[in-house]
Amino acid sequence: MAKAAIVEAAAEKMPKGKKVLAHLEIHPRMGGGHTVRHVYAGYQHEPKEYSFKESEGKKAVAHIARHAGLPMGGGAEEPEEAETAGGEEE
Repeated sequence: MAKAAIVEAAAEKMPKGKKVLAHLEIHPRMGGGHTVRHVYAGYQHEPKEYSFKESEGKKAVAHIARHAGLPMGGGAEEPEEAETAGGEEE
């Protein structure tokens, strides 16, 4: 019992650390579109999902390029409101 309390106390004192993107996962959505999942290095940060409708292909590509560090040709920029974390866009 005392050992578990020591481990919990030590875990609370540990800094959370900087959020570092380990990789991106791209999954098809039922009904069209895709979900882009950001998976972070370290157990402290939960993965985060961004959903894109079938009609938002350009936004999805821009999102992936931006987070993967790829250059975008033609001056394309991703609007921030295109991202919906953890759920579907209405």
